[in-house]
Amino acid sequence: MKKYIILTILALYTVCTFAQTNNTSQRPFLTPEGKASYFFGLNVGDQNGFLNGFKYKFYFRNPRFLLLPEVFLGAAKNTIFGANANVAFLLTKASRFFFTPYIGAGAGLNKIDRFKFDGNLLVGTYMRVKNGSMFLEYTSRNFCENNQLIFGYRVTISFD
Repeated sequence: MKKYIILTILALYTVCTFAQTNNTSQRPFLTPEGKASYFFGLNVGDQNGFLNGFKYKFYFRNPRFLLLPEVFLGAAKNTIFGANANVAFLLTKASRFFFTPYIGAGAGLNKIDRFKFDGNLLVGTYMRVKNGSMFLEYTSRNFCENNQLIFGYRVTISFD
């Protein structure tokens, strides 16, 4: 299992680094925002426990759609682990309101009680704070079999 965790984290890091160093002057299909997030939260369901992880933020050509890959690791009765890719839709434009709510769906490999490929539904909001943004997000994994509530802070990370 340790090999899977390390390989997943390395793969996510490689994708984020490559996307940021690509030439984005022609507005590609997927644009990195350069914002990585650390988050912590709770998992409720098959196993109740605490978790923490990292999330990265990419914009599609339509800036109201986001790609949010994430990895997390947690402690419960057994170790909790997940690597997911979610697509979110911003319900309002980020510059118009204090809070920016979003909804989304995705999928990934999660180990709550055992390794399995799950679908995700998510709803969340974020607000700009100084050089980053704080966010609160609820994710339902495998259609309410596991529920995750996370709180995090996004900061700008540059690989230039």
